[in-house]
Amino acid sequence: MELELYEDAQQKEAHREEVLQLLSAVADNYDAQDDDCEAWASFVVEAPELGSLFQQWSALYETSQEQSEGQEDVIKPIYKRIDIILKKYQEKPQLLDPHIRDIVSPLVAIARHHRDKVLAALAAPAVLTTTTTAVTPSEHKIAQRTFKLIYLLAKVRGHKIIMRLFPHEVSDIQPTILYLDQVCSSPDALWQARYVVLLWLSVILLIPFSLSLIIATNSSRDSQRSMLDKMIDTCEAYLGDTGKTREAAAELLSRLLTRPDIEMQQRLTVHLQWARLVLLSTDSDNSGEGDGGFLKTGILATLALVFKRGQREALIDKAAALLAIVTRVLPTHGGGGGGGSIVLRKLCVKLTQRLGLTFLRPVVPKWRYQKGNRSLLSNMETAVIAGQVAADVGQQQDTNQEYDIPAELEDVIEILLTGLRDKDTIVRWSAAKGIGRVAERLPVELAGDVVQSVLELLSETETDSSWHGGCLALAELARRGLLLSLNLDRVIPLIIQALTYDVRKGVHSVGTHVRDAACYVCWAFGRAYAPEIMAPYVTQLAPALIVTAVFDREVNCRRAASAAFQENVGRQGQFPNGIDIIQLADYFALSNRVESYTNISTAIALLSYLYKQPMIDHLAYVKLIHWDTSIRTLAAKALGNFVPLRTDYIAEVILPKLVALAVDPHEEIITRHGSLVGISEIIVALAHQNYFTSQNRTILVESVTSVIPELDKNRLYKGRGTEKIREAASQLIESIARSHLPIANTAVPPTQLVNATTGRPRGGLQAMRDRRNQARGYRQVYVETMDEILKHPNESVSASAVSAFKAYTAEYFEGASVSTIAAFVNKYVAAITTLSGTTNVALRRGYTPALGSVPGFFVNNHNRGISTDSNPHDTTESKKEKEQEQEKAETEALADTSAVAAISSSITDVLILNAAIETDKSAADPESRRNATQALEQLADTFDDNNVLVHGRKIYEALLKASDDYSIDNRGDVGSWVRNAALAALYKWTLRICFAQHRQQSQQSQQQQQALPDGAPILTSELAQRFMSRLLRILGEKLDRLRQKAGHTLESILYPTAGQPSGEDAAMIKQYFHPLLAGSWDALVTAFPKNAVANWAVSSDTFPRLVTLLRVGIYAEDVLTGIATAIGGVTRSISDDASNSLISELRTVAMEEGGKPPLTGTFVAISRAFSMVFKNNLHNDRITVPLMKTLQLVLYAQCFMPLQPPDYNWSKNTLILVRAEIRQTNDVVKLRTAAAALGGLLTFNEPTRHDALELLFALLGHRFPKVRSAAAEQLYTALLTFEHLGIAPSQHTAVIVDILTTTPWETTWAAIKNKHEILCTAFDISTGVKK
Repeated sequence: MELELYEDAQQKEAHREEVLQLLSAVADNYDAQDDDCEAWASFVVEAPELGSLFQQWSALYETSQEQSEGQEDVIKPIYKRIDIILKKYQEKPQLLDPHIRDIVSPLVAIARHHRDKVLAALAAPAVLTTTTTAVTPSEHKIAQRTFKLIYLLAKVRGHKIIMRLFPHEVSDIQPTILYLDQVCSSPDALWQARYVVLLWLSVILLIPFSLSLIIATNSSRDSQRSMLDKMIDTCEAYLGDTGKTREAAAELLSRLLTRPDIEMQQRLTVHLQWARLVLLSTDSDNSGEGDGGFLKTGILATLALVFKRGQREALIDKAAALLAIVTRVLPTHGGGGGGGSIVLRKLCVKLTQRLGLTFLRPVVPKWRYQKGNRSLLSNMETAVIAGQVAADVGQQQDTNQEYDIPAELEDVIEILLTGLRDKDTIVRWSAAKGIGRVAERLPVELAGDVVQSVLELLSETETDSSWHGGCLALAELARRGLLLSLNLDRVIPLIIQALTYDVRKGVHSVGTHVRDAACYVCWAFGRAYAPEIMAPYVTQLAPALIVTAVFDREVNCRRAASAAFQENVGRQGQFPNGIDIIQLADYFALSNRVESYTNISTAIALLSYLYKQPMIDHLAYVKLIHWDTSIRTLAAKALGNFVPLRTDYIAEVILPKLVALAVDPHEEIITRHGSLVGISEIIVALAHQNYFTSQNRTILVESVTSVIPELDKNRLYKGRGTEKIREAASQLIESIARSHLPIANTAVPPTQLVNATTGRPRGGLQAMRDRRNQARGYRQVYVETMDEILKHPNESVSASAVSAFKAYTAEYFEGASVSTIAAFVNKYVAAITTLSGTTNVALRRGYTPALGSVPGFFVNNHNRGISTDSNPHDTTESKKEKEQEQEKAETEALADTSAVAAISSSITDVLILNAAIETDKSAADPESRRNATQALEQLADTFDDNNVLVHGRKIYEALLKASDDYSIDNRGDVGSWVRNAALAALYKWTLRICFAQHRQQSQQSQQQQQALPDGAPILTSELAQRFMSRLLRILGEKLDRLRQKAGHTLESILYPTAGQPSGEDAAMIKQYFHPLLAGSWDALVTAFPKNAVANWAVSSDTFPRLVTLLRVGIYAEDVLTGIATAIGGVTRSISDDASNSLISELRTVAMEEGGKPPLTGTFVAISRAFSMVFKNNLHNDRITVPLMKTLQLVLYAQCFMPLQPPDYNWSKNTLILVRAEIRQTNDVVKLRTAAAALGGLLTFNEPTRHDALELLFALLGHRFPKVRSAAAEQLYTALLTFEHLGIAPSQHTAVIVDILTTTPWETTWAAIKNKHEILCTAFDISTGVKK
């Protein structure tokens, strides 16, 4: 019902008069406001700066006339800044219009002055040239850059706008022609200068005077003719240029040849003859990419402009011959097939349309449809009579209007229609505009034939290029009023089909450009037709546009459909709820595809039934079978959101169809996957609506629950390429469980085992499968399906099965006997235990997280107690029977309790086993260990307090071991996956144990308490310190994501109120975990104040705080281990941050203790930590190699200089460890790193220095050349760095340095053996043999 805004007709008329007066005032003031650009100017924020820059540029040019050099440093910054500012407005160049004249005028003045001065200098004799007429190099350079600036403006704003501002006086013709010929055509001239001068000439030549009277009036007639011929020859030469000069030459040549002068008409004939020879020549390159191809491109561009600007009377006699040439050239370059150069085909089509317009007399067809007056005021004043609007103007033909249709027009239209099929968009777009322009000059009958030919392009047999070209042509015809309203009955269905055009080709599809063009057609319809004309089609067009706007895969199509819808809402005013929809589906909201599918679509559906039903059908029948998996998934979610809006329709119509498609063995994988995910989302949404609670839903429930058995029976989720089907099957099982649908534990119906035709039992492999299925119940099929998918090697597929396993066990094992549950669990436990030492990693990867996701009633005892009440009136005999029943019940309950405890123990033990590093390296699988660790984390949520108290300690120990997983394979540090999972699990188990201990201590009754056998708490100070040590070690490692994880975990423990899910968690941490850190609490909070680190992944923020914990003995070794591995990493920035932080902290500690012996406090403890880390990880290359690199850095920084022997044995012990590490090793990297560490040990006194020299000389004589070279380099570096320590004997220092630097240590041992012996003698070291 229409909304009434006025109380009576008088009020309505008064309001109308007020609107008319307002519009009249606007119309009167329009001309006065047209030139006022104050508002526009405010958008160019750099306008003052631009004005200042161009003033400086003009001043530079003036000063450059006196200075020959020295201005380059000033020119470049100004030019660069202007370039940056102008390019900023590339997308909105019209904002520059208020300033464009002020910008161009000084630049053109410089170009004009430079032109005149150069020509004067060229004309004057050399002996008469003075400093005032000579052009300085600096002046010439600024002038050339001025041309570049003018070209930049032409590129940003467009050359047509810039050309208008060029000076075009009569006196400019001859100098500019000479300047082009003598200066710009030289090889050293910039192409931008030629481009600008050619455009300049094209404007000058528009003067309405005869060129023969203007050019060189004092010269002879021959010189006049030669100047014009030379200019034409120059332009024709530039037509073969590979750059923008070709376009400017075509512009100039077209302006020159279309002048009305008789001489120009003669030259046009000559030019056309030359063009014909070039276009038909076979010597030039026909691909459009060589020199000949560029020349043809320039010629065609010139001819197109000539036939655009020239007089029809002067060109019509030449059009037929030129059309024959184009017809011969176009097939050579592929024609509509798309071969050859794209630009060449586009120009052929463009020239063809211009030729067609030349053949036809310019007329304004009276038969075309006109929406109304172009003046808004006139439309307001003139009432539109409904009968007049309804009458089709196209049916009226003016009998006095004559048309002269030549025979060549058929070829023109054929070429244009072929161009609509071209493979490139620019060719199709040019052909579409040509169709519109040519049809505008045709009689209604022929124009109708053209429309019919265009509509034939929109057929199932045509390609996507044809559909796109046809849509563009229809839009052009509609915009020009040439698509009469009687054709809309045929056009609208085709456009609606084009709005969803999508043809799959392999793993992708084509059709985006077609849908975009269809939106353009709809936009054109909104502007072209009156609302009364479009009214019958609103119910078809509006839903189609909304479907494309919210459900199209490409963002540009969604936005294009939204723009078309908005245009129709504004101009037609008949689209239901148009304003509300525009506010929902605007340009920015539709940029997010997920938001469009899940939220915007349902919001629109709530507004009107007109949009609701088409959107549901489109999702169910189009998007669920889309080629893109993500689109199918989104469509399923969107369809689930629509269930509350159309519950019965989706449940009774769509859901049965999807079930049939899902189990049809003849359907392709895409259709089956979309059907399965659609069923999954629909049944969950129906369950939320309590749809399945009714008695009459049994058949529907049975059909849904039978999908999985049907898939299994027909083996539809097995085989290659069915990973997505397995995921969808898992999702369906999960959805069935979440929807609480009953699964009948029945077998396959017997009718399926009988041949429907003969009535006899079926034979063959399928019959064997059916008989096997008959022996299995549906629930067994479900379990076997999950088992099969759990073992899939693809992680995403296996993860989907884990989610299904969790939901299925929680729903369908509720109330099952303990023996049934035990048998079910033991199957998985036995499989993992048996295969934990084999290479069947896929099964372990799937089964371990499945066991971690079991429901709580699998592993927790919830005994309700056994009733012991007795009736005093019972007889003795009945009392004995009750006692026996009571005893039996207690025995069964005890057995169940023991069985449940055994289940929880078996699950815990097998997960701990799989979380540990495998002893058999061939069976090592980090993914299995990670999954087992994550499963242990899930048990923290599943176990009750009793299980937590029983199994908590061993799980915590297992997780601490998992945090030490540093396995490496060809993928890199794969152990980091396990460490990352271990950190999350340790934090969760810390919280869980704290809660369990809290509730245990809070219990009032001694009978209800479940204390540990020894009464000791699970979390001890020792376990807490180990957890913190792991955190700090990982916080110092080289991987950013691990540091981020460790940092957040540390922050959650120290300051549990930050980012915690509840205040109760914070209270548990503070009450039970913080006291366990009493010995190191102050050091931790001092090192890491609250919110001190904004990003834990930034090493420069984290490492300086971490190294301060080297002072805490219980953390020193782990912190040092982490920092050392970071120093030894390949990332330079992290290595530098770690080494700088460590060296700075060591120096700070030494200074705090005086920096001189005796040192007995923290500094010695830190040095001892170095030794202990080295000793405990001997022959562990992951630790020792970066640790020796760390030693080199700290020793060369002289951090341990106070620990000199004989007062301290640290240097001696370190040397012993280095020697032990490299003994009998052939690892070149380790040996080179050891040589670097030995070079640092030379800073210590005897006997460490002598022993280090012996070991270093042993490496200097090593059999590996690279090791010898590294040892010589380190010895040379140590001698230069620590020259003041007197490492080498002073009398031999020069000889030693000379030998170390000149000897090729990577050559053969025989060639350097003598040098080695000389060095040994100089250092008084026994000659070692080659190691």
